[in-house]
Amino acid sequence: MTQPTTATTTIQAAARQLTSMRREQGVKKADRAYCATPCAQWLDSLNEGRDQTSLETRQRLTAGMSISLAIRDALILSTVDAGCHFGAMLASAADGHAPSTARRMYRTLRTAFDDPLWAPDTQRVDTALDILDAMRRDLASEENEYAAQPLAVSAYLRWWTEKPGALEKAMRALAVQPDTTLAAIVLTALDHDIAPAHLINRNNQ
Repeated sequence: MTQPTTATTTIQAAARQLTSMRREQGVKKADRAYCATPCAQWLDSLNEGRDQTSLETRQRLTAGMSISLAIRDALILSTVDAGCHFGAMLASAADGHAPSTARRMYRTLRTAFDDPLWAPDTQRVDTALDILDAMRRDLASEENEYAAQPLAVSAYLRWWTEKPGALEKAMRALAVQPDTTLAAIVLTALDHDIAPAHLINRNNQ
């Protein structure tokens, strides 16, 4: 008997496709080919200030993040760094451990945390959150381990910009996948009142 198609089965099929591509082509080449269109749609959405992603793109990103945290990190990088271009985002998604890619990621997130004069692009962040929330809604009532990384990224961006919902998103991510490190980091930061320097500077004015 044929199993009904659901959001979860579609995401599982995309994850199997990426796994198969990695075996056949090698990780870097496969991840680059798999991520090209989804990353382009994600970045176009951020640059235009509105969600232009298709359901297929969101499901492919959700599946990809469940296999490679570099794909998750590319979404964060492109949101935090308003100057991130397609080549840099795709390099981050496909080869996150390359020295140049790792340095860019470290410098961007370090500066975004330490620089009191950093000004997040709020429209860019809001668009990213819209897409991440859509990824969660795409799963309908099937909130499971595939929701963990979209929820964790949402929690991180909400913490970074002091938007409501960071605690809730982090806890939901950990509820469906207890080893979601990014969500645990956000919870620790919230528990210890750790905030980026730009928020401390803004709130002290």
